[in-house]
Order: sequence, then structure tokens, then C-alpha cells
Amino acid sequence: MKPDSKHMISNNFPESDFFGAIQDEHKMALRETLLDLHYKESQNNNKYVISIMSWKVQSIAASIAIFLLVGASFLFNMNDSMTNEEIFGQYYTTENSILTVRSNTAAEYSPVNDGLKYFDQQNYEKALYAFELAPENVVAKLYAGFSYMELQQYDQAIEKFKNIIDQKDNLFIDQAEWNLGLCYIITNNTDQAKEILAQITNSNTIYNIRAQQLLEDMGNN
Repeated sequence: MKPDSKHMISNNFPESDFFGAIQDEHKMALRETLLDLHYKESQNNNKYVISIMSWKVQSIAASIAIFLLVGASFLFNMNDSMTNEEIFGQYYTTENSILTVRSNTAAEYSPVNDGLKYFDQQNYEKALYAFELAPENVVAKLYAGFSYMELQQYDQAIEKFKNIIDQKDNLFIDQAEWNLGLCYIITNNTDQAKEILAQITNSNTIYNIRAQQLLEDMGNN
């Protein structure tokens, strides 16, 4: 006689344990399913995070590129719109007195020599006093103009340089014209500055190329 199946369950494996095992098996299957779903979801989330991060990096890179372009454009425009004072500072250099005026006799007093000595010592007030003692001397006029520029007394410097140019036949017209143009720039006499600089560009002087560049830098000032 075959043993009753129900009896076998009750004798060899209690019914409660049997159904408990079935429930545990379902629980394990459900847990594996949930874990699998969680893994897939986490993978998708990671892809989403990576995508977001990639988008952020690209956005930051694009922002930096735009910033650099705008900055470069700003600097370029700044260079195009330099003030007259900035242009003057870029082109003006202090003259060095490389000249000496020899007198006929060693004992003869030379105010121009004294003026050049004071100029080299950057004592421009004393230099001017000495130069004014030789009012007809072209060298004295030229370095008096330089001294006035160093003291930022540009109107007086303009008068000295114009006087040299009006004398025409002398060795210092080129220097007088160039520095006259600079004085016009720093005093905001822009039209007069452009006029004298244009004359320099059309003449064969050492300031020819510098005058062309200066006119370009002045632009629409």
C-alpha cells in the first residue's frame, strides 16, 4: 500500500515547514527580481548622471571660451580707444643732452653748457634759467622745450618748438616737430597734432615711421 502523500508530508516534512519553504523560495525569487531591477535602474541613473556631468563640462567649457573671446575683444577695443595721455606716455621719452657747445676761449662763460649740465642732472628749473640766458641759441631753445615738457608745462614747450621750426634752416627742426606733435597730443589739440604728424610722415626724417604708427594709434581720437 502506497503511503498517503499527505501522511508523508506530515511525517517526513511538517506541512508548515513545507509551505514556509515555498514562501522562502518565492521571497528569494522576488528579492532577486528586485535586485535585478535595482541594478538596471542604478545603471540607467549612472548613465543619466554621466550625461548630466558631460553636459555641465561642455557648458563650462563653452562659457570659458565665450569669456575669453569677450575679454580679447574688450582689450582690443581698449587699445583702439587709448586716451591722448596714454598715447603720449607710450611715445614720449626723455631726451639726453648729447650736445656740447664749445666757446671760443676756455674762460668764456657758456650758459648753454651749464643748462645742459643741469638738464642731465634732471634739475630742469636751473636748466631753464641757464637756457634763458642764451635766448637766440637754437640748442638752448630746444632743451628749454624739453625742460618744459619734463615740468609738464606744455604750452611753454610748444612756443619753444614752434620758434625753432619758424627759424627753418637749422639741425633741430625734426626733433622740434616731433615733440611739438607730442605736446599737442597731451594738451588735447588733436587736429594740430595730426597735422604736424602728417607732415613728418611725408618727410625724410628719423621720426617718419614713428609718426605713421602714432597716427594709427590715435585713430579716431
